Amino acid sequence: MHMTDLAVRWVHGSVDEAEFGQLMDKYFYFFKSRHCREVSAEKYKSIARALYVDKVLDRIAQFKQLPEYAKIGALMEAACEEKSVDALVGKYFCLKERVEARSPDRLISVIGHGDPCFANVLYSKSTKTLKFIDPKGALTEEELWTDPYYDIAKLSHSVCGLYDFFNNALFEIRIREDFLCELEIGFDHTEYIRIFRDRLEENGYDYLKVRLYEASLFLSMLPLHMDYPHKVFGFILNVGRILKEIEEHV
Repeated sequence: MHMTDLAVRWVHGSVDEAEFGQLMDKYFYFFKSRHCREVSAEKYKSIARALYVDKVLDRIAQFKQLPEYAKIGALMEAACEEKSVDALVGKYFCLKERVEARSPDRLISVIGHGDPCFANVLYSKSTKTLKFIDPKGALTEEELWTDPYYDIAKLSHSVCGLYDFFNNALFEIRIREDFLCELEIGFDHTEYIRIFRDRLEENGYDYLKVRLYEASLFLSMLPLHMDYPHKVFGFILNVGRILKEIEEHV
């Protein structure tokens, strides 16, 4: 297929707002077309806990075992608003409780893709064809089912969290006048977030909940990207930025 992945076009600024709206329509058509089933409240909580609690705790435990963890911890203590990884994770869980208490969840499970970020989407502008690649594998039928928000959060961490810019080293970490570190990404995605939020509202998804689960994804990725510690520290700053936005609006 003579198609590039969407992340390449996204980071090069070659997706305008009109085309982005069309892409979101295709994404949300997929989200609406997924097989779904009703589940008990207990089952729903079990799936959500595995994704947004246990996974975070397990990955943070792995992160703490890495030799680079001490250096990153010292850097956080010196130059971040949240002075430790534990403080950042604690803030995430505190906001999680507040955000999830705002509205009841629809007790369903879906068969999702597992990672529909822009890097896992092939797109042809000429034919307006979008194809998902690299779905999460499953060894049993039960492993196919997941929380309906998970795929949405994966999309959000490309749209709102600018994950693909980190993957392509298109970010900077600047030291402010107060000696705190600040993340800089030279891309204004304000209007793209507005379009994304419109699609979320049209389809019954809570924007703050999506961003909360997006933050959990960045936390979960910390031990997986230590081959590039600069990117890991960027993820930490990005989590802080996401949680600050949630805190201001919850």
